[in-house]
Amino acid sequence: MRTLQGWATKNNVVVSRHCHARCVRSNAPNKSELFRLDDYYVSSVTGGTIWLIRCNPFSEAEKKIRANIRNWCVGMTLIQLNSLMHEREGFERDCIEEFLMEVQAEQREE
Repeated sequence: MRTLQGWATKNNVVVSRHCHARCVRSNAPNKSELFRLDDYYVSSVTGGTIWLIRCNPFSEAEKKIRANIRNWCVGMTLIQLNSLMHEREGFERDCIEEFLMEVQAEQREE
């Protein structure tokens, strides 16, 4: 199985997280292999960054976790959300970051 983590380890590349998306610098070695991964696909290449999205949709368990986290985050301040995000890891962290970004976008529109 060709995974993003396997590619990153093999090429000594840091993969950044941005909510549920992942990104790498466009000058990364062997970047053509990113188009043949089993777990992520390249969604765009913009401004020196290659953006990747999960191939599979959220599982039922992930949907439940996401809904619970979103309900939990309602009413929190940006500082509280940011602090909570840095206390969590993995999928939970991604869900909190997603919610935080939505709140920030709403505040910019006001």
